[in-house]
Amino acid sequence: MASTLKSQRRNKEAELSPSNMDICLVLVTHPNAKHAENIVRGAVEKGLAACVLQAPMASFYIWEDALTEDNEVVTLFKTVNEKVSLLENYVKSHHEYDVPAIIRVPAKADSAYGRWMNDALER
Repeated sequence: MASTLKSQRRNKEAELSPSNMDICLVLVTHPNAKHAENIVRGAVEKGLAACVLQAPMASFYIWEDALTEDNEVVTLFKTVNEKVSLLENYVKSHHEYDVPAIIRVPAKADSAYGRWMNDALER
């Protein structure tokens, strides 16, 4: 009886857990804000991302044997795992870089935020 109650309590805690929904964050860099905005707007309008954060940044990398610094824009797409491949294909087909940086980061979302994401992506 005690083990059944513990099991029921654990199941209830799992249901109420603030981080019980798997999502994916997709980081993408862009040459400028206008380029980023065009891709972001299209992805959100097509239901490929529930929300996207956008910010300017400096990028440092080696190019032709020299340290290079560029001003770029980074976007962080918030989506569900089922939409990641579609999102990546959309970004690739609309991006001006030959090889855009597209980086997947698996994450957990608060259950209320996860429900909001699902609603936003199902419209």
